[in-house]
Order: sequence, then C-alpha cells, then structure tokens
Amino acid sequence: GLPEFVDKIKKRTGHVPTAHHWFAYAGLYTYALNANSQKTLEARKIAKAIEGYTLPPEVALQSHALTYRAGDHQLMTQLYVGTAKAGEKGSEDLFDISDTVLGADVAAPVEETGCKMAFPN
Repeated sequence: GLPEFVDKIKKRTGHVPTAHHWFAYAGLYTYALNANSQKTLEARKIAKAIEGYTLPPEVALQSHALTYRAGDHQLMTQLYVGTAKAGEKGSEDLFDISDTVLGADVAAPVEETGCKMAFPN
C-alpha cells in the first residue's frame, strides 16, 4: 500500500517520494505485469495488452481504479487540486489538497489529443 511505498522510497533516498517516483513505479509495473501475462517481451503485444488495462490496487496506490485509455494509452489517474504551502525549510508537507478529480472526467477525448496509434503487422 501507500505507506509501504513511501517508507521504501524514503529509506532509499532520505525523502518522501514525488510524483516522478510513482510514475516510474507504475510504468515499470505496468510493463512487467503485461509482459508476464502475455508471456512475451514483444512490444506490440504488450502495447495492445495495455489498452484498457487497470492497474492492480497495490500498484495504483489511489482510491479509484486507474486504467490506461485504449485509444492513446493515457493513464487515467486521480488529480489533486490544491495550493502549495510556503512551508518550513525541510518540511515534506508541501500541499493543501482541497479536491480530487478523476482524470477520465477531465481529460480531452482521444480524438482531440492528436494521438494516432497504429500497429504495423
């Protein structure tokens, strides 16, 4: 879960994880889980498997299901709305979160992203 993820990153780096740590973690796990389920490292097969793939909760680490949108492989995460804190030097409490929004509710439709995925034969 989230506390274990934070503890592991903090133990390794001396700091709480950033969004970049989680994006790397989620991306690598997505690839590994799909490569294992497809029994291949062939990029096209893994890319196709990711279409509509929902991250398991132990990787998602968020309260809602996170799914890769089929049309462009965009991960529909939760978004946090808030304000940055001035904070004390060395404080790891950087934001006041006032709301959570589902990415799928605010993301532009695939047709408007300019993404044109094509899989060669």
